[in-house]
Amino acid sequence: MRAFVGMRLPDAVAQELGAWAAELLHRWPANAVHWVPSTHMHITLRFLGDSEASALAAYENALAALGRRSVPFELRLTELGAFPNARKPRVLWLGLDGDMDELVSLAAARRRGRAGAGLAS
Repeated sequence: MRAFVGMRLPDAVAQELGAWAAELLHRWPANAVHWVPSTHMHITLRFLGDSEASALAAYENALAALGRRSVPFELRLTELGAFPNARKPRVLWLGLDGDMDELVSLAAARRRGRAGAGLAS
């Protein structure tokens, strides 16, 4: 199973990004970019690739516990980019700035939880 670790966006941010994405349709039509509903927009913390479901279940429990211990922090959206490039995008991404120390701490705790679940970090 292909998997990733992501953080949900606050509803207001997701709605704003959804409206912004709708404005971009004139630049990248629906057949050029796979447009997802705003409810599916997220911050990717780590792409896990192919993983066993049993290992992911243990990791999911560790991530849920991490989420309960986390404190709120603020991030700001910065630049817009595209993979593989802006002429033929498959994925659009937004850069982040803000309380990066808290995000780095969250990423380190995520790595520890992954190792605790018996997965490579």
